[in-house]
Amino acid sequence: MSQPTGQIRRVHINSEMDLFEIIRTLIYPILDEKLDVVFPEFGFQKVSNGWWLARTAPVSCHGFGHKNGRLAATQWGFRSLDAETPTVFWLAYVNKMELPDWRGMPEAVRRLAAKVNHHFEWTPEEEAARTARERFRLYHLLDAVLMNSQNVLMGPQGEEAREYLTREIGFPESSLLGMEFGLYDSIREMQNHLKESGFGNDGDLELAGLMGLFQDEWEGRIVGPWRDRLGRCVFNLWGRTLSPLFGGALDAPSLRRPRSRALTGSTDIPYGLNRALQNKRKHLVMVQNPFPSLLPPLKKLDNPAFIASGGKVTAAQVSVLEKYLKNEGSLTLNLDFEPNVTNMQRATLQSLDELEGVSFPVYVVNPEEMSEPNNLVDPVSPDKIILEKGLNAYVDILRKRLDPDDYRRSVGG
Repeated sequence: MSQPTGQIRRVHINSEMDLFEIIRTLIYPILDEKLDVVFPEFGFQKVSNGWWLARTAPVSCHGFGHKNGRLAATQWGFRSLDAETPTVFWLAYVNKMELPDWRGMPEAVRRLAAKVNHHFEWTPEEEAARTARERFRLYHLLDAVLMNSQNVLMGPQGEEAREYLTREIGFPESSLLGMEFGLYDSIREMQNHLKESGFGNDGDLELAGLMGLFQDEWEGRIVGPWRDRLGRCVFNLWGRTLSPLFGGALDAPSLRRPRSRALTGSTDIPYGLNRALQNKRKHLVMVQNPFPSLLPPLKKLDNPAFIASGGKVTAAQVSVLEKYLKNEGSLTLNLDFEPNVTNMQRATLQSLDELEGVSFPVYVVNPEEMSEPNNLVDPVSPDKIILEKGLNAYVDILRKRLDPDDYRRSVGG
């Protein structure tokens, strides 16, 4: 494996940093930008969705395929799009394809750091090595779950789900990899995948269970990650279930959260706020589920930025929005039209109660604006309007937004 030469500045790490912080803060950012330089043996090329695709592969990775997008990589590892292969973390790749235990952690980190011209000379003590390995598995268990789900989605088993995402939601198939959609196959297969990816001891699988990653409700579900404001994965999965009632079609959207402690995160930060931060967008539209928040940017509408609440707005999300908007920008609330609930305005009214007294302007779209005058029976979400009527029709609905007081008067709330 060749070293990068002349393109990455050589750095000596003189203080005894935490081994995992070396990986997370000093190595991963360079890999994210220069994966082609660091690992030239893969012939990586970065594509528009932020992933790296391999055009060749070293002998040890021939089973993963290459070219035509069959081997895809991120700053922390790679997997195949073309075969049932495990996630391989770069820390394992430099360690003879084995994820190191705590004993091998210092040397594996040293090797990976050297690949980006970062060097340290001290030998961490046992407790520091154990802590680093523990932090690594906490940080990357969900990544391994998501990558395996993406692999299933892009393979033969995911054909129906891919068709749904493209036909029913309107996502271009070429965008699915970058949007991180996956298909959760089964608990048993997921456990096998984690073992193959280096999380094979009882402690690893027990932790994954505590994180809520082995639940019957995930099986057969299109899933995706929830992220914090900086874009880091948190442990909550969201998705849509496969329903046999409609000939194998996928049912209405739903957001499901694991029934356990948020060991690595929560949904306190609205879905997609990291994209708004990255694009410096201060005018926000909050929809109910992640799918509708992802579709407008693909249709070239990225201002305002779209975020998702996962239901009615929570007090924790309001607190995050207050800090983010800082007396500038605005929030437009646009929850789904759900005629079969007792009061279709209830979630909107409750969300407005949570938003009472914020420092930024709030507007609201009456859910009934999204329904057809002669059809008050079928649920409607923003993505359905965009798919069936086009982006302009949805923008026209946004223009009908109301001041909260005017909205309350119009619905008698």
